[in-house]
Amino acid sequence: MNFWHHPLVKNIGPVQFGGLFSTTLAAAVGTIINATIMAVALLGDIGWQEVLLWWTSIFASSAYAIARWQKNRGRQPKTTSKRAVRKLTAAAVVFALPWAYLIMAYLGQISQGAELILVAVVAGMTAAGSLHLSRIYPAAIAYLATLTLAGMISSILLGTPEYYLLAGLVLSYAIFLVKVINVSAQMSIDRTLAIQSLEQKIVEMDKTKADLEKFAMEDPLTCLPNRREFHARLTSAIDDAKLQGTAVSLLLCDLDHFKNINDISGHAAGDTILVKIADRLKDTIPDHDIVARIGGDEFAIIAKHHKSPKDTLDFANRLLDSINQPVSIDGRDVVPGMSIGISMFPYDALDIKSILAHADLALQRGKTAGRGNYNFFDQKMKSQLSTDEALESDLRIALVEEEFELFYQPKVCIRSGLLQGFEALLRWRRSDNSVVAPGEFFHVAEERGLMSYISDFVIEQALKDIRTWRDQGLDPGKMSINVHPTQLKDEHRMKRLVRDVERSGVNPSDIFLEITEGCIIGRGTENIPEMLEYLRNKGFRISLDDFGTGYASLSHLKELPVDELKFDRGFISDLMSNASTRAIVHAMVKLANSLGIATVAEGIETRQQHNVLMAIGCTTGQGFLYNKALEFEAATRLLVNAKNNAPTPVSVTSSPVSSKIFAQNTKSA
Repeated sequence: MNFWHHPLVKNIGPVQFGGLFSTTLAAAVGTIINATIMAVALLGDIGWQEVLLWWTSIFASSAYAIARWQKNRGRQPKTTSKRAVRKLTAAAVVFALPWAYLIMAYLGQISQGAELILVAVVAGMTAAGSLHLSRIYPAAIAYLATLTLAGMISSILLGTPEYYLLAGLVLSYAIFLVKVINVSAQMSIDRTLAIQSLEQKIVEMDKTKADLEKFAMEDPLTCLPNRREFHARLTSAIDDAKLQGTAVSLLLCDLDHFKNINDISGHAAGDTILVKIADRLKDTIPDHDIVARIGGDEFAIIAKHHKSPKDTLDFANRLLDSINQPVSIDGRDVVPGMSIGISMFPYDALDIKSILAHADLALQRGKTAGRGNYNFFDQKMKSQLSTDEALESDLRIALVEEEFELFYQPKVCIRSGLLQGFEALLRWRRSDNSVVAPGEFFHVAEERGLMSYISDFVIEQALKDIRTWRDQGLDPGKMSINVHPTQLKDEHRMKRLVRDVERSGVNPSDIFLEITEGCIIGRGTENIPEMLEYLRNKGFRISLDDFGTGYASLSHLKELPVDELKFDRGFISDLMSNASTRAIVHAMVKLANSLGIATVAEGIETRQQHNVLMAIGCTTGQGFLYNKALEFEAATRLLVNAKNNAPTPVSVTSSPVSSKIFAQNTKSA
């Protein structure tokens, strides 16, 4: 092995040099003292000029070492090199030579007392110098070797038994010191490596800490502040505005129809748009303002230096102009579109909770009125916010007091007029006996996280009513139950649904789970097709509601396990007045029939609509022509009459509807 590649040599670093420098002063002073003692002992046997010359050489080298120590005191060497190690090794030999000369020149030539002092001082200098230099392994070995060779050669040349023994003693002493030097050098190297490892770990920990802090505060996709950091900065901005008497504008920005882009073009395209939008927002806002990504397609801007609402209005216009520029995705231009809700401190709110709530309310109101624009908060919205909060409280009470109930709208075979089943429809019967339709409270239930509890009630009550009818010997046929997106995304709830149906004794094939496009597009829906396949394998039927109104309805037929399509009532209402609508409905029915999928038309109100749908092959109908949504007792009477009086099939040309099932429209209401 190359000497310079030896572990005790190649790992010499700044720590070893720094340790050597730290003890240099003590070593140099000790050397001068030992040289002085030795010089005094030699004066009786040697001329003073020779002694002075020798002592001067020792003093000069020691003084040089002290001067170097003084110059570099307090400095830790940052780097080392082989050249530095070589220079220090050569210096060690130079420091050893005066003592080697002393042995070679005067051993056996001076008085017994002076010789005793010579041997003792040189032995001490050999041990002390070797240990002092042991951090720099080559220097220690060179120093020890110089003095050992001088002692052994001088003793052997004297040729007496006593000096032969002294030569052996010097050799054994040197071997022992080599062992000591090895151990000391290895300990120094190990300490250095341990320190380096610890420093590396500290650097890595600091980097990890910095990464974690960055991750905790930054959105990884857009590199914008995340929701947590946004809240902290909004707090700081409002606190500063209170002290300075200035205003803060909060703009909540929501991309329009973003989940449709995700569903049609894929999540990679969606992420590309999000990054482009983030870059545009950063380029549009001044340096002192803040933009953050606070949700999937939601951004927030904190504008600190707007003196009036007009400043904010002008700023919002600039934002929309920037956002509404096309984004190129795979060679196709997409115009993102954005809705903005604005609230200002101190005009609209005096605290963080209020300014956030007001900006969000302005955003939702703007999206309802028409997307792609900005909307300022006003006090009328505040009264709506209070109304929503009151409605939430009433909904929570309704869940506890069991004020919800199910109505059942018949589903009828269009060709035969026979009852095929029901759709379970939720109603809220308030304490004043007024009945509230879902459209009046679903938006609050969704915003306040109550939909899961309401959906659970619908399933439990529908199963209970089916069992009640079966116990009475009645056959309700196929039951359609609407499934909310939050419910379908919850694997635990869906598996509980399967268990509840199994325990109830209801055949899963008698249950149609109705889903809308909102269940299967957008973020968080990646596992929905797998969940629908799981439910279908358990025996449930899957119905796709409002078919034809979404952005990706045809692709769903290919990707999802659909058993039934329900056409939106908008198609049915235009059926008689719009030839294009009839052609579209005809094409959808034909497509469904070719795929073996049943079709349901909602909102049938006239005999003419019924006849057209029967002519084009639609299988099932719902609507006021047959019956409205019935309370449980009325639905029960309908089932009893259907059991006791088999209805007459409906003729395409007959008028009015002759079926006894249809006649229950007036009797059962």
